[in-house]
Amino acid sequence: MPAPSITSWRPSPDTAVKRAARLERTIDLKRWRPHRIAVVPLEAAAPTSVVAALIAIAGNRTLEDRMIGIDTSGERSLTHLLGAGAGGNLGGLGQSDITRRERRAVDNYVDFETTTGVGVVAPTPTHPDIAPEILNDALLGIRRRFRGFVIDTPSSVAGSLMRPALGNSDRVVAVTSGSRIPDWVFNTANPLQRFLHTSRLTVVLPFQQGQPEAVTRYSTSIRTFPLGITVYPDGRWDLPLTGRGLDLSLGDIGLSDITVKLARHIFEAGDR
Repeated sequence: MPAPSITSWRPSPDTAVKRAARLERTIDLKRWRPHRIAVVPLEAAAPTSVVAALIAIAGNRTLEDRMIGIDTSGERSLTHLLGAGAGGNLGGLGQSDITRRERRAVDNYVDFETTTGVGVVAPTPTHPDIAPEILNDALLGIRRRFRGFVIDTPSSVAGSLMRPALGNSDRVVAVTSGSRIPDWVFNTANPLQRFLHTSRLTVVLPFQQGQPEAVTRYSTSIRTFPLGITVYPDGRWDLPLTGRGLDLSLGDIGLSDITVKLARHIFEAGDR
C-alpha cells in the first residue's frame, strides 16, 4: 500500500487542536506585542532603567493598565530597553482628545509603537532636547488614555511637571537610586509635596547600596518600595524578592513570574 502523499495528508484531531492552540497563543502575543526585551549590558543601560522597563512591561500586561515610560535621561536607556523607534505617532489617541500643541508634542516625543507595547516619552534623535514645557504638553496629551506612568530617575524637571501632567493618572511609579534623590521630594513647602501625599505614587528604590538614609527620608512622606537589590562587580544582581540571583546583564528576559511578582508587589504597595 503506497504511503500517503503530502497533499493527501490531513492532521489528526489531536494535531489540529494543538495547532489551533498554538495559533491562538500567537494571536495573543501579537495583540500584546512581543513581550521579550533585549537587555543591553549594564554598563550601557543604567540599572534603574532596567528595573523601570521590567515594571512597565509587567504592568502593561498583568495589571491591564496601559503603561507609559518617561525617560528624562540623555542616554535614552529606558527608551532603548522598551524598543522604541526614532519618532512618535498618535497611536490610539483620538484626534479630538488633545489640542494642536499637545498633538505636536506627542508626535515629536511619544512613541507608542515599541516592540514591548509600552509607550515611551523620551528625547528622539530628531528632537534630542526636551524643553520642560514641551514635555508637559506631551504628558497632558496622553494622560487621558494612559493611566500608568513609570518614571526612570525623576529629575527636578520631571518633578515640576508631575502635578499638572500626572495628576489624573491612576498609577505613578518612580524608580530612582538612593544617590540621586531629587530635592523636590523633600521640600514640604512645595505644592507638589501635598499632591504626592494624596496620589498613588510609589517610589521604588532598587539597590541595597545607600538605601537606609533614602528609605528613612522617603517613608516619612511618600510610599516607598525598597527592593534591596545588590549589584556585584561582575554584573550579577541579587534580588531578595525571588530568593535567587537574577542576571540582567546578558541575553533576553521574558515576562517571567519574577517580573510579574515584582510589579504586583510594587503596585499593591502603591494602592495602600
